[in-house]
Amino acid sequence: MKRLFTFRKFVAESLSNDDLSDLEKFADSIFRELGVDVVFTRHFKERVNDARNGKPITYSELKNLFLKAYLRAGKYISELPTETEAVIKDLTSNLNSPFIIQDSPNDSGGAEHDMVMKTIMRKERFMSSDRTIPV
Repeated sequence: MKRLFTFRKFVAESLSNDDLSDLEKFADSIFRELGVDVVFTRHFKERVNDARNGKPITYSELKNLFLKAYLRAGKYISELPTETEAVIKDLTSNLNSPFIIQDSPNDSGGAEHDMVMKTIMRKERFMSSDRTIPV
């Protein structure tokens, strides 16, 4: 009797620069009312498509990560002091995104918080000495 083996094949759909730009605009739009500007670093953009994530990180997963962060911890994030480092941890998708809060001048002459997303990774048991914000 012959055995047929089937293999699941991941279709690696990389997120393009345009996709990441759209995601950054989406995150900015929901955090704007709290005075928070979301910024993706070059490393974040590189790491989102990294094979070490195992299963590729999708556009919808990232969109949900920022939406949940806003809904569950937006006010808390907006009140973090400058130079605070923390990690947003999505408990559903195992995405972890370390960030730092920095001040930057805004168009009206005041200051706003930049939530600078340093990196992202899919890892179930991600450990960090920084505070963790589960969403």
